[in-house]
Amino acid sequence: MLIAVTKYLTIVGILSLRYLLVAGGYYLLTWKLLKKHIGRFLVNPRAPFQGQEVFELKYAVITTLIFGIGGLHFYFAKELGLGFIYENIGEYGWGYWWFSLFAMLLLNDIYFYWTHRALHIKALFSRYHSIHHKSRVTTPLTSQSFHAVETAINTLIAIIFPYIMPIHPTAYIAFTIVAFLNNVYGHSNYDWVQAPLRNYVPFSLLNSPSVHGLHHEKVHGNYGLYTNIWDRLHGTYVDPGKARAL
Repeated sequence: MLIAVTKYLTIVGILSLRYLLVAGGYYLLTWKLLKKHIGRFLVNPRAPFQGQEVFELKYAVITTLIFGIGGLHFYFAKELGLGFIYENIGEYGWGYWWFSLFAMLLLNDIYFYWTHRALHIKALFSRYHSIHHKSRVTTPLTSQSFHAVETAINTLIAIIFPYIMPIHPTAYIAFTIVAFLNNVYGHSNYDWVQAPLRNYVPFSLLNSPSVHGLHHEKVHGNYGLYTNIWDRLHGTYVDPGKARAL
């Protein structure tokens, strides 16, 4: 029991530090220090609601505690020999390592699209997802501002991964880092890739701050996580350039 508590607190501590340094640091850099110099990259020029920082930090604490459970699960799954977690990269090679990372990101992208659309069902939206959408103008701090139920849904796919494919711990960690950085950048409200470049592949297929920012602004459409491929395939993609031109 003591080992579990110690590991859990360690994981939560690392995740908290990551959020504060990366999301918090990026927020201070873009929204405070450089704001006057990077206005041309701003997606939504409106101001965040009063008290948004405190609101998002409060929910980020809840999100971090739940993410910690996911991390603790992976640790004990590895220690107890559950699933298909392996320790020697040479067992499958670096080619598979990269494949497993890509597979996790792809499955996460598909999973998120459909669960996100489900959370926009009126009953689920008002009860759970509205917490995240309270931030109509997003900032890097919005990246972990979720209701506990939504966080649990988002964490579930990561818990399942070791049971459906061989996963090396470093690949799993890399997946969590990519997911985190994508979320911070996607909610930053600053899009460094400007038109016309973002109209061409691969930028046109990525879920940029412009694409996800429009989702927060308009509420519906653009449900993707890393890409907008599933939005395009299922008719839920809204082009931010055309939408704001209306």
